[in-house]
Amino acid sequence: MTTNPRILFVDDEPAMLAGLRRMLRGYRDRWEMSFAGSGEEALSILKDSPCEVVVSDFRMPGMHGGNLLQVVRDQYPGCARLILSGHTDEGDLLKVLLLAHQFVHKPCKEEDIVTAIERVLSLRSTLSNADVRREVAGIESLPSPPSALRDLMAVLESEDATPKSVAESLARDPASTAKILQLVNSCSSGLSHRVSDMTQAVALLGLRNVRALVLVHDLVRDFSPPMAGKANWVDELTRHSVETSRLARILSNGAPWAEDAFAAGLLLDVGQLVLASSRPDAFRPNYEAWLKREGALADIEARTFGVDHAAAGAYLLGLWGLPFSVIEAVAAHARPELSDGPGVVPTVVMAHRIVEAELGPVCSAWDDVPQVDEEQLEPDMRERVDRWRANLHQERTDEDD
Repeated sequence: MTTNPRILFVDDEPAMLAGLRRMLRGYRDRWEMSFAGSGEEALSILKDSPCEVVVSDFRMPGMHGGNLLQVVRDQYPGCARLILSGHTDEGDLLKVLLLAHQFVHKPCKEEDIVTAIERVLSLRSTLSNADVRREVAGIESLPSPPSALRDLMAVLESEDATPKSVAESLARDPASTAKILQLVNSCSSGLSHRVSDMTQAVALLGLRNVRALVLVHDLVRDFSPPMAGKANWVDELTRHSVETSRLARILSNGAPWAEDAFAAGLLLDVGQLVLASSRPDAFRPNYEAWLKREGALADIEARTFGVDHAAAGAYLLGLWGLPFSVIEAVAAHARPELSDGPGVVPTVVMAHRIVEAELGPVCSAWDDVPQVDEEQLEPDMRERVDRWRANLHQERTDEDD
């Protein structure tokens, strides 16, 4: 029996399917490919032979791509869902981007479709537990702290909203940031790079689309699972994420990858939201065991799930098509040995450690929070970190007054 991943292509145009067959002939030794001329035929194929990836056109007679992907999401949640289409109006685009993990534009080059498929297939090694992989793949939105969600909605509803003001509000909400970056990296064709700058992301999507996604399509949701002794768990996690992103940008010192570091810092612990959303009954006792100082959260999760929140977060962000450096930092943030040297990963890991030392741990073992030797930083950088620390302490003092 073949162990190659199965890919299902769906399009009502015979010429398009024939073109895909020709284009991808050289990949028959790597993938087992099936081709369906309708949504109904695709579901029949899936019933007999579930696939790792479904690549579907959107506008088709009978069952269109949106309906097909909705069924695939509900019945085959572990299957990666890609839309390959060139005919979507603005309203359709918003709908499909909430059902598909990624969007590939027609006409596409061979490298476009191959890269998209190989990217989602490569993520399977990130998350070894197939059950968790299926549950994570079915996630469409992540929980936001109620205060951040209210602030974002207020900014979006303002007549004075700009891409910059919306981006500043998003920078206080990891869940919204993750989804916006998924959408912009899926639907922005012609870009030479993946987007991590939030002002650019909002400008590319357009304020009207962002407003519709957040206010109409449940882009994010209010959710705060009860944790013993941590009623404001999501707020605390968000506060840590926001400060990590700010400090990561400072430590980047104007490097070309500074916005990647900022986004990675904000999304660093998004895996906790992923596991809390997909397995709340199992995540809660794990979190409470961590509060009782039974070890690092990642180690406790690994004993229960076989994976930790770093892997779960990286897997979801990878499915959503975020920049690789962001995914890499999210996957590696529980490894303090990576906090030395230049680049996104060590910079974000260092920021994470410094913030944990200031605000308290959010995933490290309580009695073994990794320390950063700030003496290794250049004098001007130490001064910037000290200013960040002073501002943080002032903000906390103001909140207490």
